[in-house]
Amino acid sequence: MTLNTLSAGVSVGAACSRQRFRHTSCHACVEACPAQALGISEGKIDVNAEKCIQCASCLFVCPEDAISGVQPPIRYYRDNVLIAPFSVTAPTVEELLLWHKEWGISAIAIDPASSAPWASVVTQLNIQLSNYGEPGWKFALPEQSDINVSRRKLFHGQRRGAQSGRVIPGKYRMQQLWPHLSERRPVLDARKCQLCGACWRVCKPQVLSIEGERLRISDAACTGCGNCLAVCLHQAIHLEMSIQPAMTIDLIADKRTCKTCHKSFLTFSAGEMQCIFCQHHAHGMRMA
Repeated sequence: MTLNTLSAGVSVGAACSRQRFRHTSCHACVEACPAQALGISEGKIDVNAEKCIQCASCLFVCPEDAISGVQPPIRYYRDNVLIAPFSVTAPTVEELLLWHKEWGISAIAIDPASSAPWASVVTQLNIQLSNYGEPGWKFALPEQSDINVSRRKLFHGQRRGAQSGRVIPGKYRMQQLWPHLSERRPVLDARKCQLCGACWRVCKPQVLSIEGERLRISDAACTGCGNCLAVCLHQAIHLEMSIQPAMTIDLIADKRTCKTCHKSFLTFSAGEMQCIFCQHHAHGMRMA
């Protein structure tokens, strides 16, 4: 077993939330791995290279695009229909959503009765598409020449009218394709927030940002990494998980001058006259 390594050349990089933040709760890749090759050890992602089947499911759910060295699987399609050969391991819903949006796929040529794992994922996909306000995929009857025989997969030639390709994986890609929707929304409790700046400094897509006296939350770009939660010392943020139209929320703070160090600071509290530093350092250490 090797730490943070799937196989030669494949790794979980420094962008991983578990590499960066001690109190992160992200474990999306662990949940998505069908081979149980991913686990958590001492707070970090631990990967068993011998178990990894190179399915790339982890690529599609990692909110930080931290996994490298493995590529999305090649799939086959004709017109707007995914066709055999299909992988033995069913894909993630996230991958099929990308096939839906990037390649315009709207049907799959499988027999649901004999392809239960794939049929189950397509059912979940259709629920998600319904939540997105888009039509679901249909099941098409496979042609005899398209029947998937796993032992012959490597020798399967190009079929009439068939094409192959792969999608661009990742939560950031999902946000690019559905910019008008949000699946998660950071919700801030202004009564607890001290406007220390930790959350917007760790937010790579700038879901949280400060503009003058305005704390802005633009949930369309949120990938659900949870980094803002991991660094908030005051437990002032939680993630609301639901599919809804993307929106921007502005929280207006008051700009004041600290009575101790005489430097300006922002606050949501009407009666606060000390900055966060002087609140915790009674001897005015910020004045140095």
